[in-house]
Amino acid sequence: MENAFWSDPSIGWEQRCDMVAEAGFGGIYAVPLPITESELARVSSLGSAPGRSGLRLAGAYTCVDLAHPEESDEGRLITRLFETVVDVPRIEVSFKCTVATMKLPHPDDAIVERLEPLLKIATRRGIDVGLYPHSFYTMATPTMAERIVRRLGDPRLGLVFSTSHAYALWSEEQVLEQLREFAPRLMSFNVCGCRRDNPRPPAECRNLPLDEGDVRLAPLFGALRDGGYDGDVIVQGYGWKGDLEAMLRRSVSVARRLSLATAI
Repeated sequence: MENAFWSDPSIGWEQRCDMVAEAGFGGIYAVPLPITESELARVSSLGSAPGRSGLRLAGAYTCVDLAHPEESDEGRLITRLFETVVDVPRIEVSFKCTVATMKLPHPDDAIVERLEPLLKIATRRGIDVGLYPHSFYTMATPTMAERIVRRLGDPRLGLVFSTSHAYALWSEEQVLEQLREFAPRLMSFNVCGCRRDNPRPPAECRNLPLDEGDVRLAPLFGALRDGGYDGDVIVQGYGWKGDLEAMLRRSVSVARRLSLATAI
């Protein structure tokens, strides 16, 4: 889990790794957003600090805006991220379109067109790519993401499941049904305490520590185990406010109670 700290540039990467390790995590996850020249400079130093703190660097996240083509400034920065990120085994990618008037008659085609050159770079560099369904984005559901995975058929390409984005769109029961369906084929699992801003979906969902929220976690992890999932469990910290170190420790405690040996 890295989102909660990355958003505060006053906390250096080395200090960040120490804080995550001290909370009891086994790994760390980096979110260099928004992509800027300064963020790329920070990405270039990802490799050494986690190991020094006894952590594994689990992966990094980025978001591709389909309103900004590959040759745009933002598009070039995304390409450079794939070309320059160091010691990252997996990059997880969501896809959105920030121009409301921009029509995407075939969203799958638009995503594939942007994804293919990035996937080629990742494959050449030995990096996996996980498609991250993000609620209210162009690629919002696991069904759409898996459709693209199957279409491209690249062994480096896989699927991410995020509890908060699923709960933003569906009921708790439907989230569990979705996870049961996709668990055997997941590359990465992203979890947090989830609470919608409105009682009924679809509604924006807040990310909270694992001991908060409205979604019961035990059935979700049971679905992971039943599906044979043995990959990373990324604790989602985006938007956390307050005593971040205490929130991390509480989340580790919950993970241990659930016997999640793979928890990051």
